[in-house]
Amino acid sequence: MVQGNIPQDLKFESTEEDQIQILKKYADLSKGVKGRAIDLLVWPETMMPGLLNINPELTGRKIDFLSQLTATQLAQDLNTNLLFGGIALTLAGEEQVYFNSAYYYNRGGTLLDRYDKVHLVPFGEFTPLKRYFPFLANLVPYEIGLTSGNKRTLFHLDTLKNGSFTFGSSICYEDTVPSLIRKFKKDGADFMLNITNDGWFRDSAELDQHLAIMVFRAIENRICMARAANTGISSFVAPDGTIYDKLSDGRGRYREISGTLINCIKFVKKYNPFYTIYGDWFAILCTAATGIVLFIAILKSRVICYQNSRRGTS
Repeated sequence: MVQGNIPQDLKFESTEEDQIQILKKYADLSKGVKGRAIDLLVWPETMMPGLLNINPELTGRKIDFLSQLTATQLAQDLNTNLLFGGIALTLAGEEQVYFNSAYYYNRGGTLLDRYDKVHLVPFGEFTPLKRYFPFLANLVPYEIGLTSGNKRTLFHLDTLKNGSFTFGSSICYEDTVPSLIRKFKKDGADFMLNITNDGWFRDSAELDQHLAIMVFRAIENRICMARAANTGISSFVAPDGTIYDKLSDGRGRYREISGTLINCIKFVKKYNPFYTIYGDWFAILCTAATGIVLFIAILKSRVICYQNSRRGTS
């Protein structure tokens, strides 16, 4: 897990030179693991500054060429698979459609697949009801709105020593959506990743809260989860919810630092627990039962009050 600690102010209003420096910082951190037997190297959400799915000759942007070259060279030099958070662009007629994506490369530096974020943040990544209320666009920090993806993508990981595995990746706050992680597990994911940029929240408790949310997803599905976070907290969470590793510096600081975190994914016997199979039905039934009991209690109290009032009248 690579954590570059790029300030959101720099990321949000970056020039091309700023983007090149962001790319260089993440590439340099990644090169620091050279010589280690790494099966997968992960960059956080949108930390790849250039477009990876468009021929750079079509865009004419230097950062797109450098980003694609960096991705290929890193995979080959480090002999590892790569997962990068970045923006994807597709053309729908004359319209440009943008996605918040996770790009997956093999050890040879070939782009194999991409996951487009399904659950976007309203007023953060897109403007709801923009067609009817255009002024709402002023509440969104980006000039260009993003489009949600329409499928869950599973990536196939060939390791150096332990065979093959299947994994999925949630992006940013998608790990707050229990049904999404549950569906990834039902689809056959052996483990899950979360790539996020929590730089918006600086050195605040939100970083700890976001990690705590991921712990619930791991427990619900008995699945190991690991996360790469731009400003922290990059970490590994076991299927029982134990946070068994997180990136920190020599002083114990784990927010707004840079570095790389290397560890192994932990597994339990592969099975789908109750929540993965049935989802929120138990909670729904408990809520329904509580509502029924409450209704009966209220009805009963009113009947008693009515009877007592009748006795008083008579």
